[in-house]
Amino acid sequence: MQIISTNVDARLLDTVKFLKGAAGSHYALHFHTSSLQEMYRSEFQQRIAVNIMNDIFRKEGGEIFAGRDGDIVVLYHGLNKDLLSQAIFQLRYLFADDPLAYHGEGQENENFCTLYDLAFQWRPFHRVCSERVTLATQLESQVKTPKPEEEKGLLTPSRLVNIIEELDGVDFSYAMRRQPVCAIQKNRQIKPVFHEMYVNMVHLRKLLSTDCNLASDKWLFRHLTDVLDAHVLELLTEHARQYLSQPVSLNLNVQTVLGDVFRRFRDRAKQESKAAIVVEIHIADVFTDMDAFLRARNLLHEAGYRLCLDGLTNESFVQVDREALGFDLAKLQWNADMVGDLANAANKKLAEAVKRCGSNRMILCRCDSEHAIDYGHALGISLYQGRYPDRVLNPSSMVIN
Repeated sequence: MQIISTNVDARLLDTVKFLKGAAGSHYALHFHTSSLQEMYRSEFQQRIAVNIMNDIFRKEGGEIFAGRDGDIVVLYHGLNKDLLSQAIFQLRYLFADDPLAYHGEGQENENFCTLYDLAFQWRPFHRVCSERVTLATQLESQVKTPKPEEEKGLLTPSRLVNIIEELDGVDFSYAMRRQPVCAIQKNRQIKPVFHEMYVNMVHLRKLLSTDCNLASDKWLFRHLTDVLDAHVLELLTEHARQYLSQPVSLNLNVQTVLGDVFRRFRDRAKQESKAAIVVEIHIADVFTDMDAFLRARNLLHEAGYRLCLDGLTNESFVQVDREALGFDLAKLQWNADMVGDLANAANKKLAEAVKRCGSNRMILCRCDSEHAIDYGHALGISLYQGRYPDRVLNPSSMVIN
């Protein structure tokens, strides 16, 4: 698979002209990512999307065209239609927070991607490519006026640089929190299984001089989490006996697991503690670089750690195979919109997915009320995390996770 990033639209049109009447199976995926919200349209996001496509079609024939306007076009020369479905699903999930990917009710937005079978749809696709060349020519003649970078309250690149420098002087112990993951029976008997250790972003911001929302830009925040991972691991490495005396989970990025900071943590943890360690990895991080994820997964399993797939919604959970990816646990996010007729098609589908995953391998997180626990039990889920279990275990606590 070849990646085309220069003179994109002209080269795309030339390639499509060549494919007219060509023998074999040829498909085109046109991702309309130029229509994403502005926060998701940076060159960085496009590069991640292109890398995902390259990972999926790495061993296949074809080209990936990264358009200057932000659109991505994949020409696939092959017979495996499952790869096409996989590509659409993974890129849709990458931008799951944008309404172009999913409608408000969680339904897939058909405007996200157009699939062409060029044996039958060459002409309409050729017309689209011709129009793109015309638009690209118009774009060349336009001068884009940059917007002021420093928008009040938002995380910007320059602010991120300042924050990263300031983090070197922060005592992270003041922002560290523990939240239990609990087994809760139907009679409400509750037992902590392990505790997730994480940085409370509200308290971290109080330790910094900035007043911006650290999570206001998804992609800059992702880079910030790489830095936070390193600081958290350094703290845990230095105080392993204090923090690792009982089973814990850590939410880490794939690149963190592959780095030297994690290696030092792993070596120290092995010396100082025999408690179980679970590493949580977000689903978006899994699909951003599958090769890197597989290396991280193997490294963690060799070290004896368990893996938890994090960031699942009721839409994505039913489409992901926990066991095939090599995860021991999966974490599904609770939200009040999930409540409804338990006999409806969506909940039946979810219950079937829970059964395939394993009820004792599912964690329903963000449970802030008894309704979440009741719903989880109806689906067959055994493990829970959130403010409701926090209150049951420690009703007098003044700490809010």
